[in-house]
Amino acid sequence: GTAIGKYLKPLGFNLDLAPVADVLDDNVESIIGDRAFSSDPETVSRFSWQFASGLQDSGVTACFKHYPGHGSVSGDTHAEAVYQSKTKEELMETDLVPFQNAALSDARMIMASHITCREITGDDTPTSLSKIMLTDILRNELGFNGVIITDAMNMGAVTNIYPDSGEAAITAINAGADIILMPADFHEAYNAVLSAASSGQIETERVNDSLRRILKIKLGKY
Repeated sequence: GTAIGKYLKPLGFNLDLAPVADVLDDNVESIIGDRAFSSDPETVSRFSWQFASGLQDSGVTACFKHYPGHGSVSGDTHAEAVYQSKTKEELMETDLVPFQNAALSDARMIMASHITCREITGDDTPTSLSKIMLTDILRNELGFNGVIITDAMNMGAVTNIYPDSGEAAITAINAGADIILMPADFHEAYNAVLSAASSGQIETERVNDSLRRILKIKLGKY
């Protein structure tokens, strides 16, 4: 982490969308593969935090991904919906362990995947657009106070359900996301968010909450 941070910082980068904090399930053909540190949750927790610490000691913010864990599901959210069959209790014992550790250690940023957790939400809403997953669980239960950034919103798991980039962006923000990453149509998303904030569809305090978290990172207040 330190080596990568020292390489990135002089080039002007202040954020690396890493580390991968997914716990690999050896019985599942996951796209994460050798991007994962381990199939043991505690090992992933230690390694991902040390990697993040090295980055941040070098002046580059780390982002733990892909909440709630991409290592135990098959399928690729770049192309299609991906379903997690575990219950919340099962996730708390496995996939969520590194993210819980990151939250308790005051991690600055976590990326929300587009995985659908039907056993938790009761519907097919991707995690990145689910208030249950972002606000109720990640914020309120796991205690994460940093920035939530979505995975790329131009991925099939989102666009197949929300072809309107503006609707997807508004839904994600109201669910608890602070930063919308790579909407399929940037201008459509941008203008829709501005309009929603002006009309009250997105509450002012929801915007201010995100602004405070983002500025905290930019101003080095961690």
